[in-house]
Amino acid sequence: MRKEASRSSVALAAAMVVATLASRGLPGAGAAELDGFLAAHRKAAEHASAKQWTAAAKVYGAFAAAHPRDAGASLASFLQGLTLLRELDQAAPAREAFARAAGGTPTTALGRAVAQGGRAWLARLQMVQLDAALRKYWVDVVEYPASLDGVVMRKLVAPEAIVDPWGKPFAYETGRLKLAPDMPRQKYTLRCTAIEGTSRDLKKFLVATRGFGQGFKVRGIVAGPPRGANVVTPDGRSANVAEASKLGTATVVTIGLQAVVIADSDNVAVLTR
Repeated sequence: MRKEASRSSVALAAAMVVATLASRGLPGAGAAELDGFLAAHRKAAEHASAKQWTAAAKVYGAFAAAHPRDAGASLASFLQGLTLLRELDQAAPAREAFARAAGGTPTTALGRAVAQGGRAWLARLQMVQLDAALRKYWVDVVEYPASLDGVVMRKLVAPEAIVDPWGKPFAYETGRLKLAPDMPRQKYTLRCTAIEGTSRDLKKFLVATRGFGQGFKVRGIVAGPPRGANVVTPDGRSANVAEASKLGTATVVTIGLQAVVIADSDNVAVLTR
């Protein structure tokens, strides 16, 4: 009983120290730089739970527009784009949102992760556009072009469409069909070298975003320095993490007082208490 009481007292004292530091804004308090974003995120989540996807997307977009310098602005744009594309199948406004998420030259791990995710989805949407252009080319010529320059020369896409968001050409290869070995360029593979998958995998990766970050729960946060968090994983295990730690296949990109943000090559998720 005495040990349990002692542990409770220590935990309570530690919590009071963290709260006091945070309220004073002192170094090591774990500045709550995502507080404004989290308020919008919770509101968007309420809409999402009711499948009010348009309203959820509007909440993210409104926050990003009203607070362009906020640490969570680009993250809001990314989540807006993902909601528009995955839930509403609205590619054009999703592309605009992802472009905002990918813009600028981020200087933080969170900003870089969001920019990476924005570029990844811009690349996937570009490949969908190129797929359509390549199919149109085949209808006209009955074979695919030797290179992507072919669809540009026929003015099916703009020259910049064959360059990915990282400034590199999309990888494009053609081949013959087994049923028609004498006919060249009857199939193709199109991919972006910076991300996984091919041009035909958009829906597969969209479905995968639904499960990214699900099942994790933040049990506690230590303001530090250094910052840390205790996270319960989907299989029920407890993991102590810091910024840059791996959490399954994801990386912890930032830890705030109320949330942990994780990311991989084209996903970003907010884990809350």
